[in-house]
Amino acid sequence: MPPAVPVSEEAHSADEEINYILPSGEAERERLNVQHNLITRLLCTNRLILAPNLILNAGDKVLDAATGTGIWLTQLASQVPSGVGLIGTDANSRLFPSPSQPNVTFRKASTTRLPSEWSNSFKLVNQRLLVSAFTEAQWRQVLKEIHRVLAPGGQAQFVEVHLPLNHSGPKTLELERLIRSLYEAHNLHYSVATMLPTMLAATGFVNIHHETKTMPLGSWGGEDGTSSADNVLAVFVAKKEFLLKAELIRKEDYDTLLEEVKQEWDEQSGTSKVFIFLQAEKPV
Repeated sequence: MPPAVPVSEEAHSADEEINYILPSGEAERERLNVQHNLITRLLCTNRLILAPNLILNAGDKVLDAATGTGIWLTQLASQVPSGVGLIGTDANSRLFPSPSQPNVTFRKASTTRLPSEWSNSFKLVNQRLLVSAFTEAQWRQVLKEIHRVLAPGGQAQFVEVHLPLNHSGPKTLELERLIRSLYEAHNLHYSVATMLPTMLAATGFVNIHHETKTMPLGSWGGEDGTSSADNVLAVFVAKKEFLLKAELIRKEDYDTLLEEVKQEWDEQSGTSKVFIFLQAEKPV
């Protein structure tokens, strides 16, 4: 068993520092887990680690930053030696699972300010789908922190949503304009996915690779398209409270718009959600 990364209850961030425009209840736990499984199965051929040449051995440590429900980390635990230390962090601990493996721990901490004692500790850092969380300045700080805690030669992997959707119809474009307005109201970085390669290089990462993959949305894509559409629509449903609070739309108008969007996805072949997968390395 590797030396344990400290897991004290000290919180290195406050929830109010991260303006995350999604809820953290049980419905969101279920949505996040379904989303993870769809991405892993449809876009990653069931691989949790993107780099095919990355081997984890006893004594190595892995950080799952913004772990959410911890599903990526707990699934990884069944695929790596028990001597690999697996750490999940999040600014909000409400979705943490109960650790079921002795080498898996969870700690409340924002990726904008990870524990100082973690410098040069991790062979792999995983982070996914935080376009709804960080401002541009916070993104730059997050990348600096991930670079700091990686061991020399360690790798970081990211998955982010690229907006807008592929082959968006008029109702989808209307929805996307509304969501963009919400992001702008919260000063969130709507187009971060396309900027990450440049931002990673500016932070000092090397061997940066990125790949674009798409997930079908709508019944035209069969069972997978229907499942993916339901999960993505659940994201938009979850954002409703934030849209209403910002007075960007009325509740009944938003509910109608989502129904029209769902019908549009079912009828418009090719509608798909775009993801960008990135890998980067900390120099030795």
